[in-house]
Parts: sequence; structure tokens; C-alpha cells
Amino acid sequence: MQHSNYKEALKVLTDKAAQILSMPEKEHRNRFKTFAELFYKFSPALVKRCAGDTVKAWIRMGKHLEPHKLIPALIQCNQSVDSVQVRRPPTGWVQLHSTDVS
Repeated sequence: MQHSNYKEALKVLTDKAAQILSMPEKEHRNRFKTFAELFYKFSPALVKRCAGDTVKAWIRMGKHLEPHKLIPALIQCNQSVDSVQVRRPPTGWVQLHSTDVS
């Protein structure tokens, strides 16, 4: 993301996540956990620049992500009050994820 190409960075992250998750569970569990830390680290910047695509990536990764680690990204999104479109997708993801937990 050094060159502000956020959509391409998100694509690289999601492609790598899909590659790891396609491995047998015993192999991907630890690899994805380590990889997910990168996703958590960059999600605040990604959600601020390309919210819809970032939230779609969260949804695709579903139960493999830890929701509490995405809170900084949700806060970033909430601070962008000038765009309703930016605020809606994370709310939808939280609602979807909270129904999975119950």
C-alpha cells in the first residue's frame, strides 16, 4: 500500500487468504492466523478507501476472522461520517457476523 493502490492491495490479501484457506484445515489454521494479522493491520486503511470491497472480503473470510480485531477498521469507517455508503457496509457485516455467533 506504499503507492496508495488500495484495491490492488486488498486483492493481493484476499487472494492469499483464499489460497491459504483452500489447504487442508490442519495446514491452514496456523498459517491463516499469522496471515490474518496483516489483514487486521491494514483493514482500517482499506475500509476507509474501499469500504465495500473490504467488507465483502471480511464476509468471504467469515468465521476465520476475529471480529474484535476489526474494531479499529470499524472506528475508521465510522469517522468518515461524510459518506453513508462508507458507513453501511461494516454495519451489515457486523449484523451478519452477530447472527452467526448466536
